[in-house]
Amino acid sequence: MSEASNQTATEKPVNPRDEIRAARARRMKLIDGAVKTVKVYPAIDDMRGVLRHANGTRFRATGGAEWPNDSFTARRIADGSVRLEDAPASERVEPDPTKNAREHLAANLPKPKEESQPEPVAEPATTNGRTKRQPAPVTDPPQSAT
Repeated sequence: MSEASNQTATEKPVNPRDEIRAARARRMKLIDGAVKTVKVYPAIDDMRGVLRHANGTRFRATGGAEWPNDSFTARRIADGSVRLEDAPASERVEPDPTKNAREHLAANLPKPKEESQPEPVAEPATTNGRTKRQPAPVTDPPQSAT
């Protein structure tokens, strides 16, 4: 018996869908163009070492980072973890040792604009999504003349 017959194949089988997937990725890149990114800055410098994008992009020691403009980045901007522009030195608040990181972020969130809310309009009472019918007014039956 030869030694070659006892060896197993070391090559992985080629997936026939790989070529199709690669072609689709090339088409999508042509259609969509390059990945759109935004420059973001941490809301607190202490969070610089902790925060990172889901794709692994971390912040440098100073300055901001280029993150993809996706739903993950939008959520981080909305919750106040990161900002689109670097905060001026006058706005930066020194960390308070008695507060945890989440409380510190909440203190640094931009103040909401005070808008006047319109008065709520009373809606008719409903049952199972239907408007209740108003009872018909009670009137006396006409008197017949005898």
